Amino acid sequence: MLKVRRFGPVTQYLMGVLHAGQVYYWCACYQFGDALIDAGAPLCAAELLAAVEGAGLARVAVTHHHEDHIGANALLRRRLGLEVLAPAAALKPLAQGFALRPYQEMVWGWPELHAAQALGPELTTNHGPLEVLATPGHCPDHVVFLHHESGLAFVGDAFFSTTPKTARIDEDFAQSLESLRLLRDRRPKTMFLGLGQVVENATEALGQCIDHVERLAGEIERLADQGLDDGQIVEALFGRESSLRQLTDGHMSYRYFVAAFTRRRAAEKGAGPA
Repeated sequence: MLKVRRFGPVTQYLMGVLHAGQVYYWCACYQFGDALIDAGAPLCAAELLAAVEGAGLARVAVTHHHEDHIGANALLRRRLGLEVLAPAAALKPLAQGFALRPYQEMVWGWPELHAAQALGPELTTNHGPLEVLATPGHCPDHVVFLHHESGLAFVGDAFFSTTPKTARIDEDFAQSLESLRLLRDRRPKTMFLGLGQVVENATEALGQCIDHVERLAGEIERLADQGLDDGQIVEALFGRESSLRQLTDGHMSYRYFVAAFTRRRAAEKGAGPA
């Protein structure tokens, strides 16, 4: 299923796979001038190709290598001749593949292996250049695209909500916090999210998110100093584990959010005084 929505100079392609008449997880990519930011899920690649044919695209640039952001890369290059650009650290998994869990295969599908070119510090479009800002945390190769003239930011999965508390097993939310601060300091006006939401008052929303994460991080570190382990901290803060832990076969949970900050605390203590 694919829906097309327009937000000023930005066209959003919102897509998801129907399972028993329901889309469990939406993802989105965005056209800005002659550039497509991200390329959706593999199972929606043919629909995306049909939607963007004749749209004047010259290139597709991805925020990171995850399957719900690169799904149509190979098809768009093969059928439309688009240049495919990705963060340098994403080139190897794009070309050689990476592991998927069963829920990811069901919801998004397996991406086709393909070569890409490394992004530079700017992404060229016929609407002007976009800054390519490194924002690791969700994964090491994550970047955000910023159009400073308009204040638009294409943030992929660098931002989900103002009150995050769940993380993937391979995610480092302590590092994500640093990236959120860096993004906030660019003072974007509007954020376009990988999940499909469009966030106005973006700098304010980023500030709220940072305040929330900093508060939780302080509580996590305080409880860790009292001798609680990660599971006990989850119980103390949230009362239960996230339902996503079971739905994703243990891939996402409150515990992994907590673990990012207990690891950081342990590393700081191990380093000792400067």
